[in-house]
Amino acid sequence: MPGTNVFNRIGQSIITVVGASFLIFAAVFVLPGDALDSLVGDNPVTPTVEAALRAKYNLDGNLFQQYWGYITAVANGDFGQTVDGRDVSQMLSNAWPITVQLALTAWVLELAIGIAIGVISAMRPNGIFDRVSWVFTLLSLALPTFAVALILQHYLALDLKLFPVAGTLQGWPGSYLLPALCLALLGFGSTARLARVSVANTKDSDFVRLARARGVSRPRIVLDYVLRPGLVPLVTHLGTSLSALLGGAVIIEAVFNLGGVGSILVSAISRREGSSVVGIVTLLVVLVAVVNIVIDISYRFLDPRMRRA
Repeated sequence: MPGTNVFNRIGQSIITVVGASFLIFAAVFVLPGDALDSLVGDNPVTPTVEAALRAKYNLDGNLFQQYWGYITAVANGDFGQTVDGRDVSQMLSNAWPITVQLALTAWVLELAIGIAIGVISAMRPNGIFDRVSWVFTLLSLALPTFAVALILQHYLALDLKLFPVAGTLQGWPGSYLLPALCLALLGFGSTARLARVSVANTKDSDFVRLARARGVSRPRIVLDYVLRPGLVPLVTHLGTSLSALLGGAVIIEAVFNLGGVGSILVSAISRREGSSVVGIVTLLVVLVAVVNIVIDISYRFLDPRMRRA
């Protein structure tokens, strides 16, 4: 039953999120030092003060006790405080819109550029455009994202002054276009290649030949008979791509100083604030799980065979 499959997928996602959060928490737990070391530095503290601080920041107890205290607080919407007294929930509420806007803008750019290149290459195989785009997509898959971001920032922002160098003062879309373009290069190559293969296989199908024989116009053949069936294999990839963009946004935010979740994560790691690190990464895992559930439902809607599965 389709409904049962969806509920099963939701249950699997919940188990995945809980398991991932525990593994991340355990990885941070075994690291030397903790947030208390960053808070007191080299200043000596009495055992009483140290015990009070450890209780305040949930640093007392063994791994399972600390994790239970942390996950219980998170379930109530309390992500704790940083060592300098700032509320993590408030920081995340201010930072998440930046990260989500960046990832979604990059996703739209990736889809627009990747699918357009893939479709044109498939409709005109082995032509000049197809060969040049193949080389370009190969380079996009090989080059590191941060290196591309630094190069484009230097030439397009510093030299040509087409975009802001850093920050979000101009808001959306001005401050997000260049970072989103750099982030879109992370996955548009694979999107273009998958679109090319899918469309190339579909356009030689029997139902497409029958449509040509019936005199259906070329634009309608491309839109209704080629692109729509060819969209189904792309659905899973697009969900995975959005998940990767959310992770890649952490790097791009650091390059362009956007002040999103990536900036909070880098700061939390440098301060050894384990709860903040686990909270941010856990939220990313939750968002990825939600995206995958939506993609799974969309796949079943687009492909009738999956609805009957």
